[in-house]
This record gives sequence, C-alpha cells and structure tokens, in this order.
Amino acid sequence: MDRIEARKTKDPDYLVNYFGSQATQLGRSALSNVMEERFGHQIDRKKNYKQLIIDSVEESLTRLGTDHLDILMCPHGANTAEEILNYPETFEVFNTLKCAGKVRKLGVSSHNNPGGVLEAVSQDNPYSVAMIACNIVNYRYIEESLEKATNKGIHIIAMKVARAVHSGPGRAEVDPSRITHKENTIDGSWKLPQKAYLWALQNPHIDGVISEMVNYDHVTDNLVLPKAAKV
Repeated sequence: MDRIEARKTKDPDYLVNYFGSQATQLGRSALSNVMEERFGHQIDRKKNYKQLIIDSVEESLTRLGTDHLDILMCPHGANTAEEILNYPETFEVFNTLKCAGKVRKLGVSSHNNPGGVLEAVSQDNPYSVAMIACNIVNYRYIEESLEKATNKGIHIIAMKVARAVHSGPGRAEVDPSRITHKENTIDGSWKLPQKAYLWALQNPHIDGVISEMVNYDHVTDNLVLPKAAKV
C-alpha cells in the first residue's frame, strides 16, 4: 500500500474512475504482490503462467482466423510495476511464441496506474507497446514516465482519452472543472470528445488513440481528427 500511496494512484485526478471499483482493484493488486513475494515459489508457474498464456494465444488465433498476432498484450490491465517485473515467465513465453512466428511485439495495458506500469516497461525487457489511460486530467502524473518510455522506444497508445471529460449516456457526471480545462486547451468549435482526441494526437509522445465509436456520428466525428491534429 505504501507503493500505491507513493505513486498517488488514489488521487481522484490520477485514478479518474473510468469505471467503478478501481481503488479496490489497486488494493487487491498490492495484496497480490505481497503474496507473490512470500508464496510465489509454491505456484506451478509453468502451468499457471506459461501454459495459460500459450493457450490464450492459440485460442485467440483460432477465433481470429489468423496465424499470428502483431501485438501480444500481456498483461492486459496491469495495476502495478510488480505485475511486469516479477513475472519473467511472460518474457520467456513471448520469446517462444515470437520464435514460432505467432506474435511479433509484446505490449501491456493499464487503466489504473499507467505511470507505474510505464516505469516498469521502460526497464530492460522486451516490451514495445504500452496502451495506457492517458488524458488531460491524469497527464501531470504520468508525463515524466511517458517521456521516459518513449525515449526507450516504447510506442504509446492512449485510451480513456475522452472518458475523463465526457460522460455520455448512462455514465456518471464528469467534474465540470475538467470540462473547462479541456475547453481551454484546444481551440476551435470541436465537440468535447474531439478536443480530447486532438489533445492526445498532438502530443509527441503518443502514437495513436483508442476512440469510442458506438454509432455513425462518432465515426464521422473521429475520421477528420488525424488530419486536423497535423495542422
């Protein structure tokens, strides 16, 4: 828990709370890390880690109808640096799958603690891609880690870019101060989600964004943004 507090992951503007129970997830991850340190040697790591990843990849290849994956996201939804650094089995399996031609690059995703996870993938390991929650609200917490990661050659995909400032149907209301901040950051008559994506696409440390497109209007709104971001 001390590590969580040091990273300030419980701060509302870092956690943002894109979906409920995120603080609970962080607590569970911290407990899992402690248990791993004390009892990890009792786990059948070949079965519970290596084989689990291999089976997951094989099942994904079958469902997708392809013979390889460009990016193996493992783990998906990492909450702490320990989930990267304490599991060398991930790297061993990745190397096996890569040599077999079944995966090309290793990636990781993080909703709740992108700064801590970026610090981990910036160390000496085979990660090439990080898909992280990154937006105008939490950016000040991860800016340094983001720059360090990109300097190490890690490609960044930003997610939850608009979610921090745009509630949408059936979602909790967003803090009005966040909306004001976004409105003042990007000029023009763009819609609020468009401004969020433009902010990210203009950031030199971000290679691309995951955007929400649940209807045709979203598609047409988003298609114009890559070109606009280069202006």
